[in-house]
Amino acid sequence: MVLALRAAWHDTALLVFVGIVLAVSCCHGDWMEFACYHEYMDLLGTSVVACLYSAALFSRLMGKRIR
Repeated sequence: MVLALRAAWHDTALLVFVGIVLAVSCCHGDWMEFACYHEYMDLLGTSVVACLYSAALFSRLMGKRIR
C-alpha cells in the first residue's frame, strides 16, 4: 500500500511540476501575455506554495508510516 502511494505521489508530483513549468513559460504576446497581469502571478505563486506544502505533508505522513 505504501509503495503504491509513493508511486502515485511521484507521478502526480511530476505532472504538477510539468503544469507549473508550462504555466510559467506561456508566452503568447499581445494581450495574451499573462505575465503582465498581477492576478496571474498571484495565482501561479499560490499554486507553487500549495504544491510544496502538499509535498511536505505527504513526506511527513510517509515518514510516520514507515516507523
